[in-house]
Amino acid sequence: MNREVGAVERIRNIAFGTALAAGVLASGCATETAEPATVNQGTTTTEVIIAELEDPTTTINELPPSDLPKMTDPEAGLCIEPQPEDFDQVREWLAEPKNPALIPTYSGKSDDGAFEEFEETSQAFLEELASDLDQTIYDATPIIEDLNNLAMANSSEGNYYNLPFQDYLSATQDFMANYGVQVMVGTPDMEYAYGGGAPDAELLESDNAKQTLMNVLYAFSEQPDEYITDVAKLDDIVLMSGAEDEVGAYAQPGEFRNQIYIDIQPDGEGSALESDSIHHELAHLVDFDACNGGGYYSDPAYEQFNGGLDIYDPDVIYDTVTVEYGDYIDLAGDLMSAKIAAEETGDMEQWCDVNDREQAIGAEVLTYSEYHPEVGEDKAEVGAGLAQQYMYNVLTDSRLPVLKNKFELLLARLHVRNPKVAEYFIKTASRPYIDPLEADC
Repeated sequence: MNREVGAVERIRNIAFGTALAAGVLASGCATETAEPATVNQGTTTTEVIIAELEDPTTTINELPPSDLPKMTDPEAGLCIEPQPEDFDQVREWLAEPKNPALIPTYSGKSDDGAFEEFEETSQAFLEELASDLDQTIYDATPIIEDLNNLAMANSSEGNYYNLPFQDYLSATQDFMANYGVQVMVGTPDMEYAYGGGAPDAELLESDNAKQTLMNVLYAFSEQPDEYITDVAKLDDIVLMSGAEDEVGAYAQPGEFRNQIYIDIQPDGEGSALESDSIHHELAHLVDFDACNGGGYYSDPAYEQFNGGLDIYDPDVIYDTVTVEYGDYIDLAGDLMSAKIAAEETGDMEQWCDVNDREQAIGAEVLTYSEYHPEVGEDKAEVGAGLAQQYMYNVLTDSRLPVLKNKFELLLARLHVRNPKVAEYFIKTASRPYIDPLEADC
């Protein structure tokens, strides 16, 4: 399940030493960039900043082991149990540098064709890698561009969504047919969860409805067919409206069909569901398959990384510095300012002290978002990154060991399920930023 606009903060990128992570709303369109905190001009060292961040009551959890123990509880054996060789292979791929074809080279260039050249080069690499791994990918970019161009040609105000709803629906249906997935508008005779229902004709012609379909195209573009059909086993996408409890979408695994229901206007207002939220719902289907229909309320192999804390109990009072990744970003802003100040004065001892503090805070991050009422939602928030290559720089960052261990478990399970899909995702993914100054500490 995914909550509506603003309910879940998503962090797309993190690049310490260059810029703070950019935060985007789970179901929104606007991007909010966190600015580094300003260093007090009267401070000559970072000691004051460090002192303000220090908390004598803080406890640092013992880091979980890198290798998972075998599960002995019969009830815990529902989920796929990766073997050491699965983890070894996943970590070997993650240790490889990012392919140069996927690293932008157009930054700072005045050549208008530099971006297009990069796009062509990266697309050629993706197609070649997919072919080598016997994966089938489909690029929705031409369809998206055609719809945008037609809309712009028909609008004097630059409205990207002024075409009839049927144009967007037909284009999306044609593209998703490549995966054997049906895209349909819900009808009154269907059964809906969370108080939802069939959208009316007026709502279907709204910008939200059309943007939702465009986001479906973005979400599935260049996704391996084998991931959608063999792992997630998605059959249908159903457009609905009026869901309660801030539900923007939900996955509905079934005995005969796996479906994703998307509210084209959650609670009657707000922005269209973003593509990353669609990946959240796909992650539910992947998890449902990996855990043989279980694992939503209990997954001991995954929960072991929480350090014994019941983080899925909203009444629990945590004794950690931070639990959620967004909190880490807030603190990291102050820490980054302190590191910059130390670097400018050449004070490596202070720089390393701040770096150690950053590592300690990172070790306390237990969840990717504030939305984790059950272990199944925690897994979906982390698992959404499986098919979102830009998320790997966060979810495989050694400064966030709990998230890293959780994500590696999900990757290892995917490797058991379909090794070539796992390899494709990892080899096309981003890598964490490593500050070269850390080598001097």
